Amino acid sequence: MLVRPMIQMNLIQKGGLLLILFLVFIIPQKGTCQITDTINQLYGLKNSEGIYVEHFDPSNRNENRFTENNEVYKAGRVFTFDYSFYDRNKNQFFFRSSDNTGSPLGEWEFVPAEKKTPNTITGIKMIIKTGLQGFERISKDYSQTIIQYKYLHDSGEAHFSEHTGVIENKKNVWMHPPRTMLFKILEINPFPFVLKDTTKVWEWKLTVGSMWGDSRWVKWVGSIENNMKYVAVGLVNIKTPLGKIKCRKVIAEGKTRVGTTKLISYFNETYGFVKLIYTNIDGSLLTINLKDMKE
Repeated sequence: MLVRPMIQMNLIQKGGLLLILFLVFIIPQKGTCQITDTINQLYGLKNSEGIYVEHFDPSNRNENRFTENNEVYKAGRVFTFDYSFYDRNKNQFFFRSSDNTGSPLGEWEFVPAEKKTPNTITGIKMIIKTGLQGFERISKDYSQTIIQYKYLHDSGEAHFSEHTGVIENKKNVWMHPPRTMLFKILEINPFPFVLKDTTKVWEWKLTVGSMWGDSRWVKWVGSIENNMKYVAVGLVNIKTPLGKIKCRKVIAEGKTRVGTTKLISYFNETYGFVKLIYTNIDGSLLTINLKDMKE
């Protein structure tokens, strides 16, 4: 099973060793198909329980090899998003850090929309990085494009961020969502994931540790397995701040022993995931919308 790595900025976790142990399972073991690429050397696609990952000849140690072939998530691009969060009673909230540590997994609190302050987090910036940003020192076979999520106040960037990964190739696009503070709730939702062929239904599963639980939505002991099913609806046109965009619409459901979650995603071949609508484990609703993309 493909495991989701995350490096936190300015943070050393007690659970860090566990994350490193998980990383050794990143390289999938099943099924290979060869394709020719016009930018880079010949590479294969290995299937890891439904997610296709690029696999290069061992002699190719170019640290940009997983990014150079991307069509959407190209190095240097910056995607800016806003978000809206409504609890099960349809009250709108944002959030802010409450411990001033600069830790993405630090203490935080909800802020009612009508009471937001200059240090309230109201947006997200996603930056596509060059190279492997040190992930290869954790796993020599790391195989994702590195992305950085920066969190935005109304007045500018917050003092914390996180690094994680996205997989993009000719077969599929699979992406880690933001997972800092309030966004930790997304770890038990389906991840953004689209197949580029005519496949109508696909599945993926994920083991989620208790560190992602929170009394504000749900807590559990040990690990839970999230079994996700994705259904391709087809092409639709949606209105965005960038204009009307044609997107692949995918509806996904995640089932665990602590409840069920849902994701409706809209993917465009130029802008990537432009809209993500999450129904969370506690019945709350979180929507992430693309506002801007810059080279």
